[in-house]
Amino acid sequence: MRQKLFLIVVLCLVCLFSAPAQTVVETESSVVFGQTTVDVSIVLENPEADFDGGIELELLDAENKIRARAVQKLTVKRGRETYKIAIPVGDLLKTAEDEIAWYRLHYRVGKAEGLISLSELIRDVFELRIAAGESVFSGTNYRARVRAVQPFTKLPVKNVKIEGAMTLDIDTEADEDEIKLKAKSETDDQGFAVLDFKIPENVKLEDVDDFIITGRKNGIVREFENNDVEAAEKNGALFLTADKPLYQPGQTFNVRALYFDANSTVVADGELEFTVKDEEDTVLYR
Repeated sequence: MRQKLFLIVVLCLVCLFSAPAQTVVETESSVVFGQTTVDVSIVLENPEADFDGGIELELLDAENKIRARAVQKLTVKRGRETYKIAIPVGDLLKTAEDEIAWYRLHYRVGKAEGLISLSELIRDVFELRIAAGESVFSGTNYRARVRAVQPFTKLPVKNVKIEGAMTLDIDTEADEDEIKLKAKSETDDQGFAVLDFKIPENVKLEDVDDFIITGRKNGIVREFENNDVEAAEKNGALFLTADKPLYQPGQTFNVRALYFDANSTVVADGELEFTVKDEEDTVLYR
């Protein structure tokens, strides 16, 4: 009888100490970047009774150094709950730039502790891809096509606010010898946005000083600067426009081309060769 009672006590103790503790559901947790904070949503599964405790969060850089930290006292409820904590980071998002995706989040709540890569938690991180002509000329519409994609999954990112700025040097006797142009757009469900810059007529373009495209979403900022765009009047230009920004396999790719010489005069009866290359400069079509 004593042996049976001893076995029952041992089994009860084993069940007690092997009972599941708190668990952070990492696949459902997320972070959103603000201007000076990283807003963390931790999804916690607590099979035990409610208890008063706290959530401790630390941002670790690639060298495992603590760059930011936050502790919040709260009541951890039984069942699955989402807890939101803001980590003050100051100007860390600006100084870290692209390195922020390599940071890790160290969490400690109740009996749960672990590390999660920020790249798995960031839902709105993106990179910009730009398609635009190499030359601008007066009296035309210069179009830049922008796409925002998630750098790890390559999936499109929508609702990214896109701003473009272009500074043109012009040949004039007046004091004002430059023109500043701006354009705004927002990416759609496929991650695409279009910026149109209306180049004024009857001006002689000398050069393109600045051409900058900036994307913003939830504190994430990406900037693209192109120093290769030139004024067409310098060497002449070929201006290309497609009938739509995205094509599917099997569809016809239609392009309209306008060729101008160095004096901005349309060149008639000129022979043009078109070449389509992939990202590795392999010729796909000529």
